Amino acid sequence: MEDIYYRYMYARARFRKGDFDPSGPIDEGVFIDRIASPPIVTADHSDPDFHAAIYWRDDAIEIEPEELAQYRKYVTEAGPFPRRRDVEADEEDL
Repeated sequence: MEDIYYRYMYARARFRKGDFDPSGPIDEGVFIDRIASPPIVTADHSDPDFHAAIYWRDDAIEIEPEELAQYRKYVTEAGPFPRRRDVEADEEDL
């Protein structure tokens, strides 16, 4: 499976505070365009709002603009993974 799939699924799981098992079953609702260069996620029927936020809609999910930019860079360009929101909040309380 394409690296884009794993980056996308990992980012979605972390944003939704869930788990992603890369050795688990493929999510049949996530579609990849492998012909595009680089490959892109063209649809996510399991979480269309997260997909929309990653690819075009800034207001599709509740997230700070800087954090959304980091998620987009991670998914689409294999950039560094954004810091988790709950970790940053905990660090501010120290």
